[in-house]
Amino acid sequence: DAVRQATDIPADQRLVIMDIGATADQNGNDAWRDNATISKRLSVTTRTVTRARAAAVAHGLLWVTRDAAGGTQPDTGW
Repeated sequence: DAVRQATDIPADQRLVIMDIGATADQNGNDAWRDNATISKRLSVTTRTVTRARAAAVAHGLLWVTRDAAGGTQPDTGW
């Protein structure tokens, strides 16, 4: 519901955020799909997916965990 109410995020990006969230486990973890897969599934550009990820993080809708070396893990929370 928070994603739908974030009307300052364009609709196509909100769709992407919801698609990513749909992959989360029962605890809201491991919400991850690669940009190319999302782009193809939703018929949006990979740039739209990248922007959506950034918007979701900025709004606190998704968070990205980092490994001990500071690299991004493919583990995003929802």
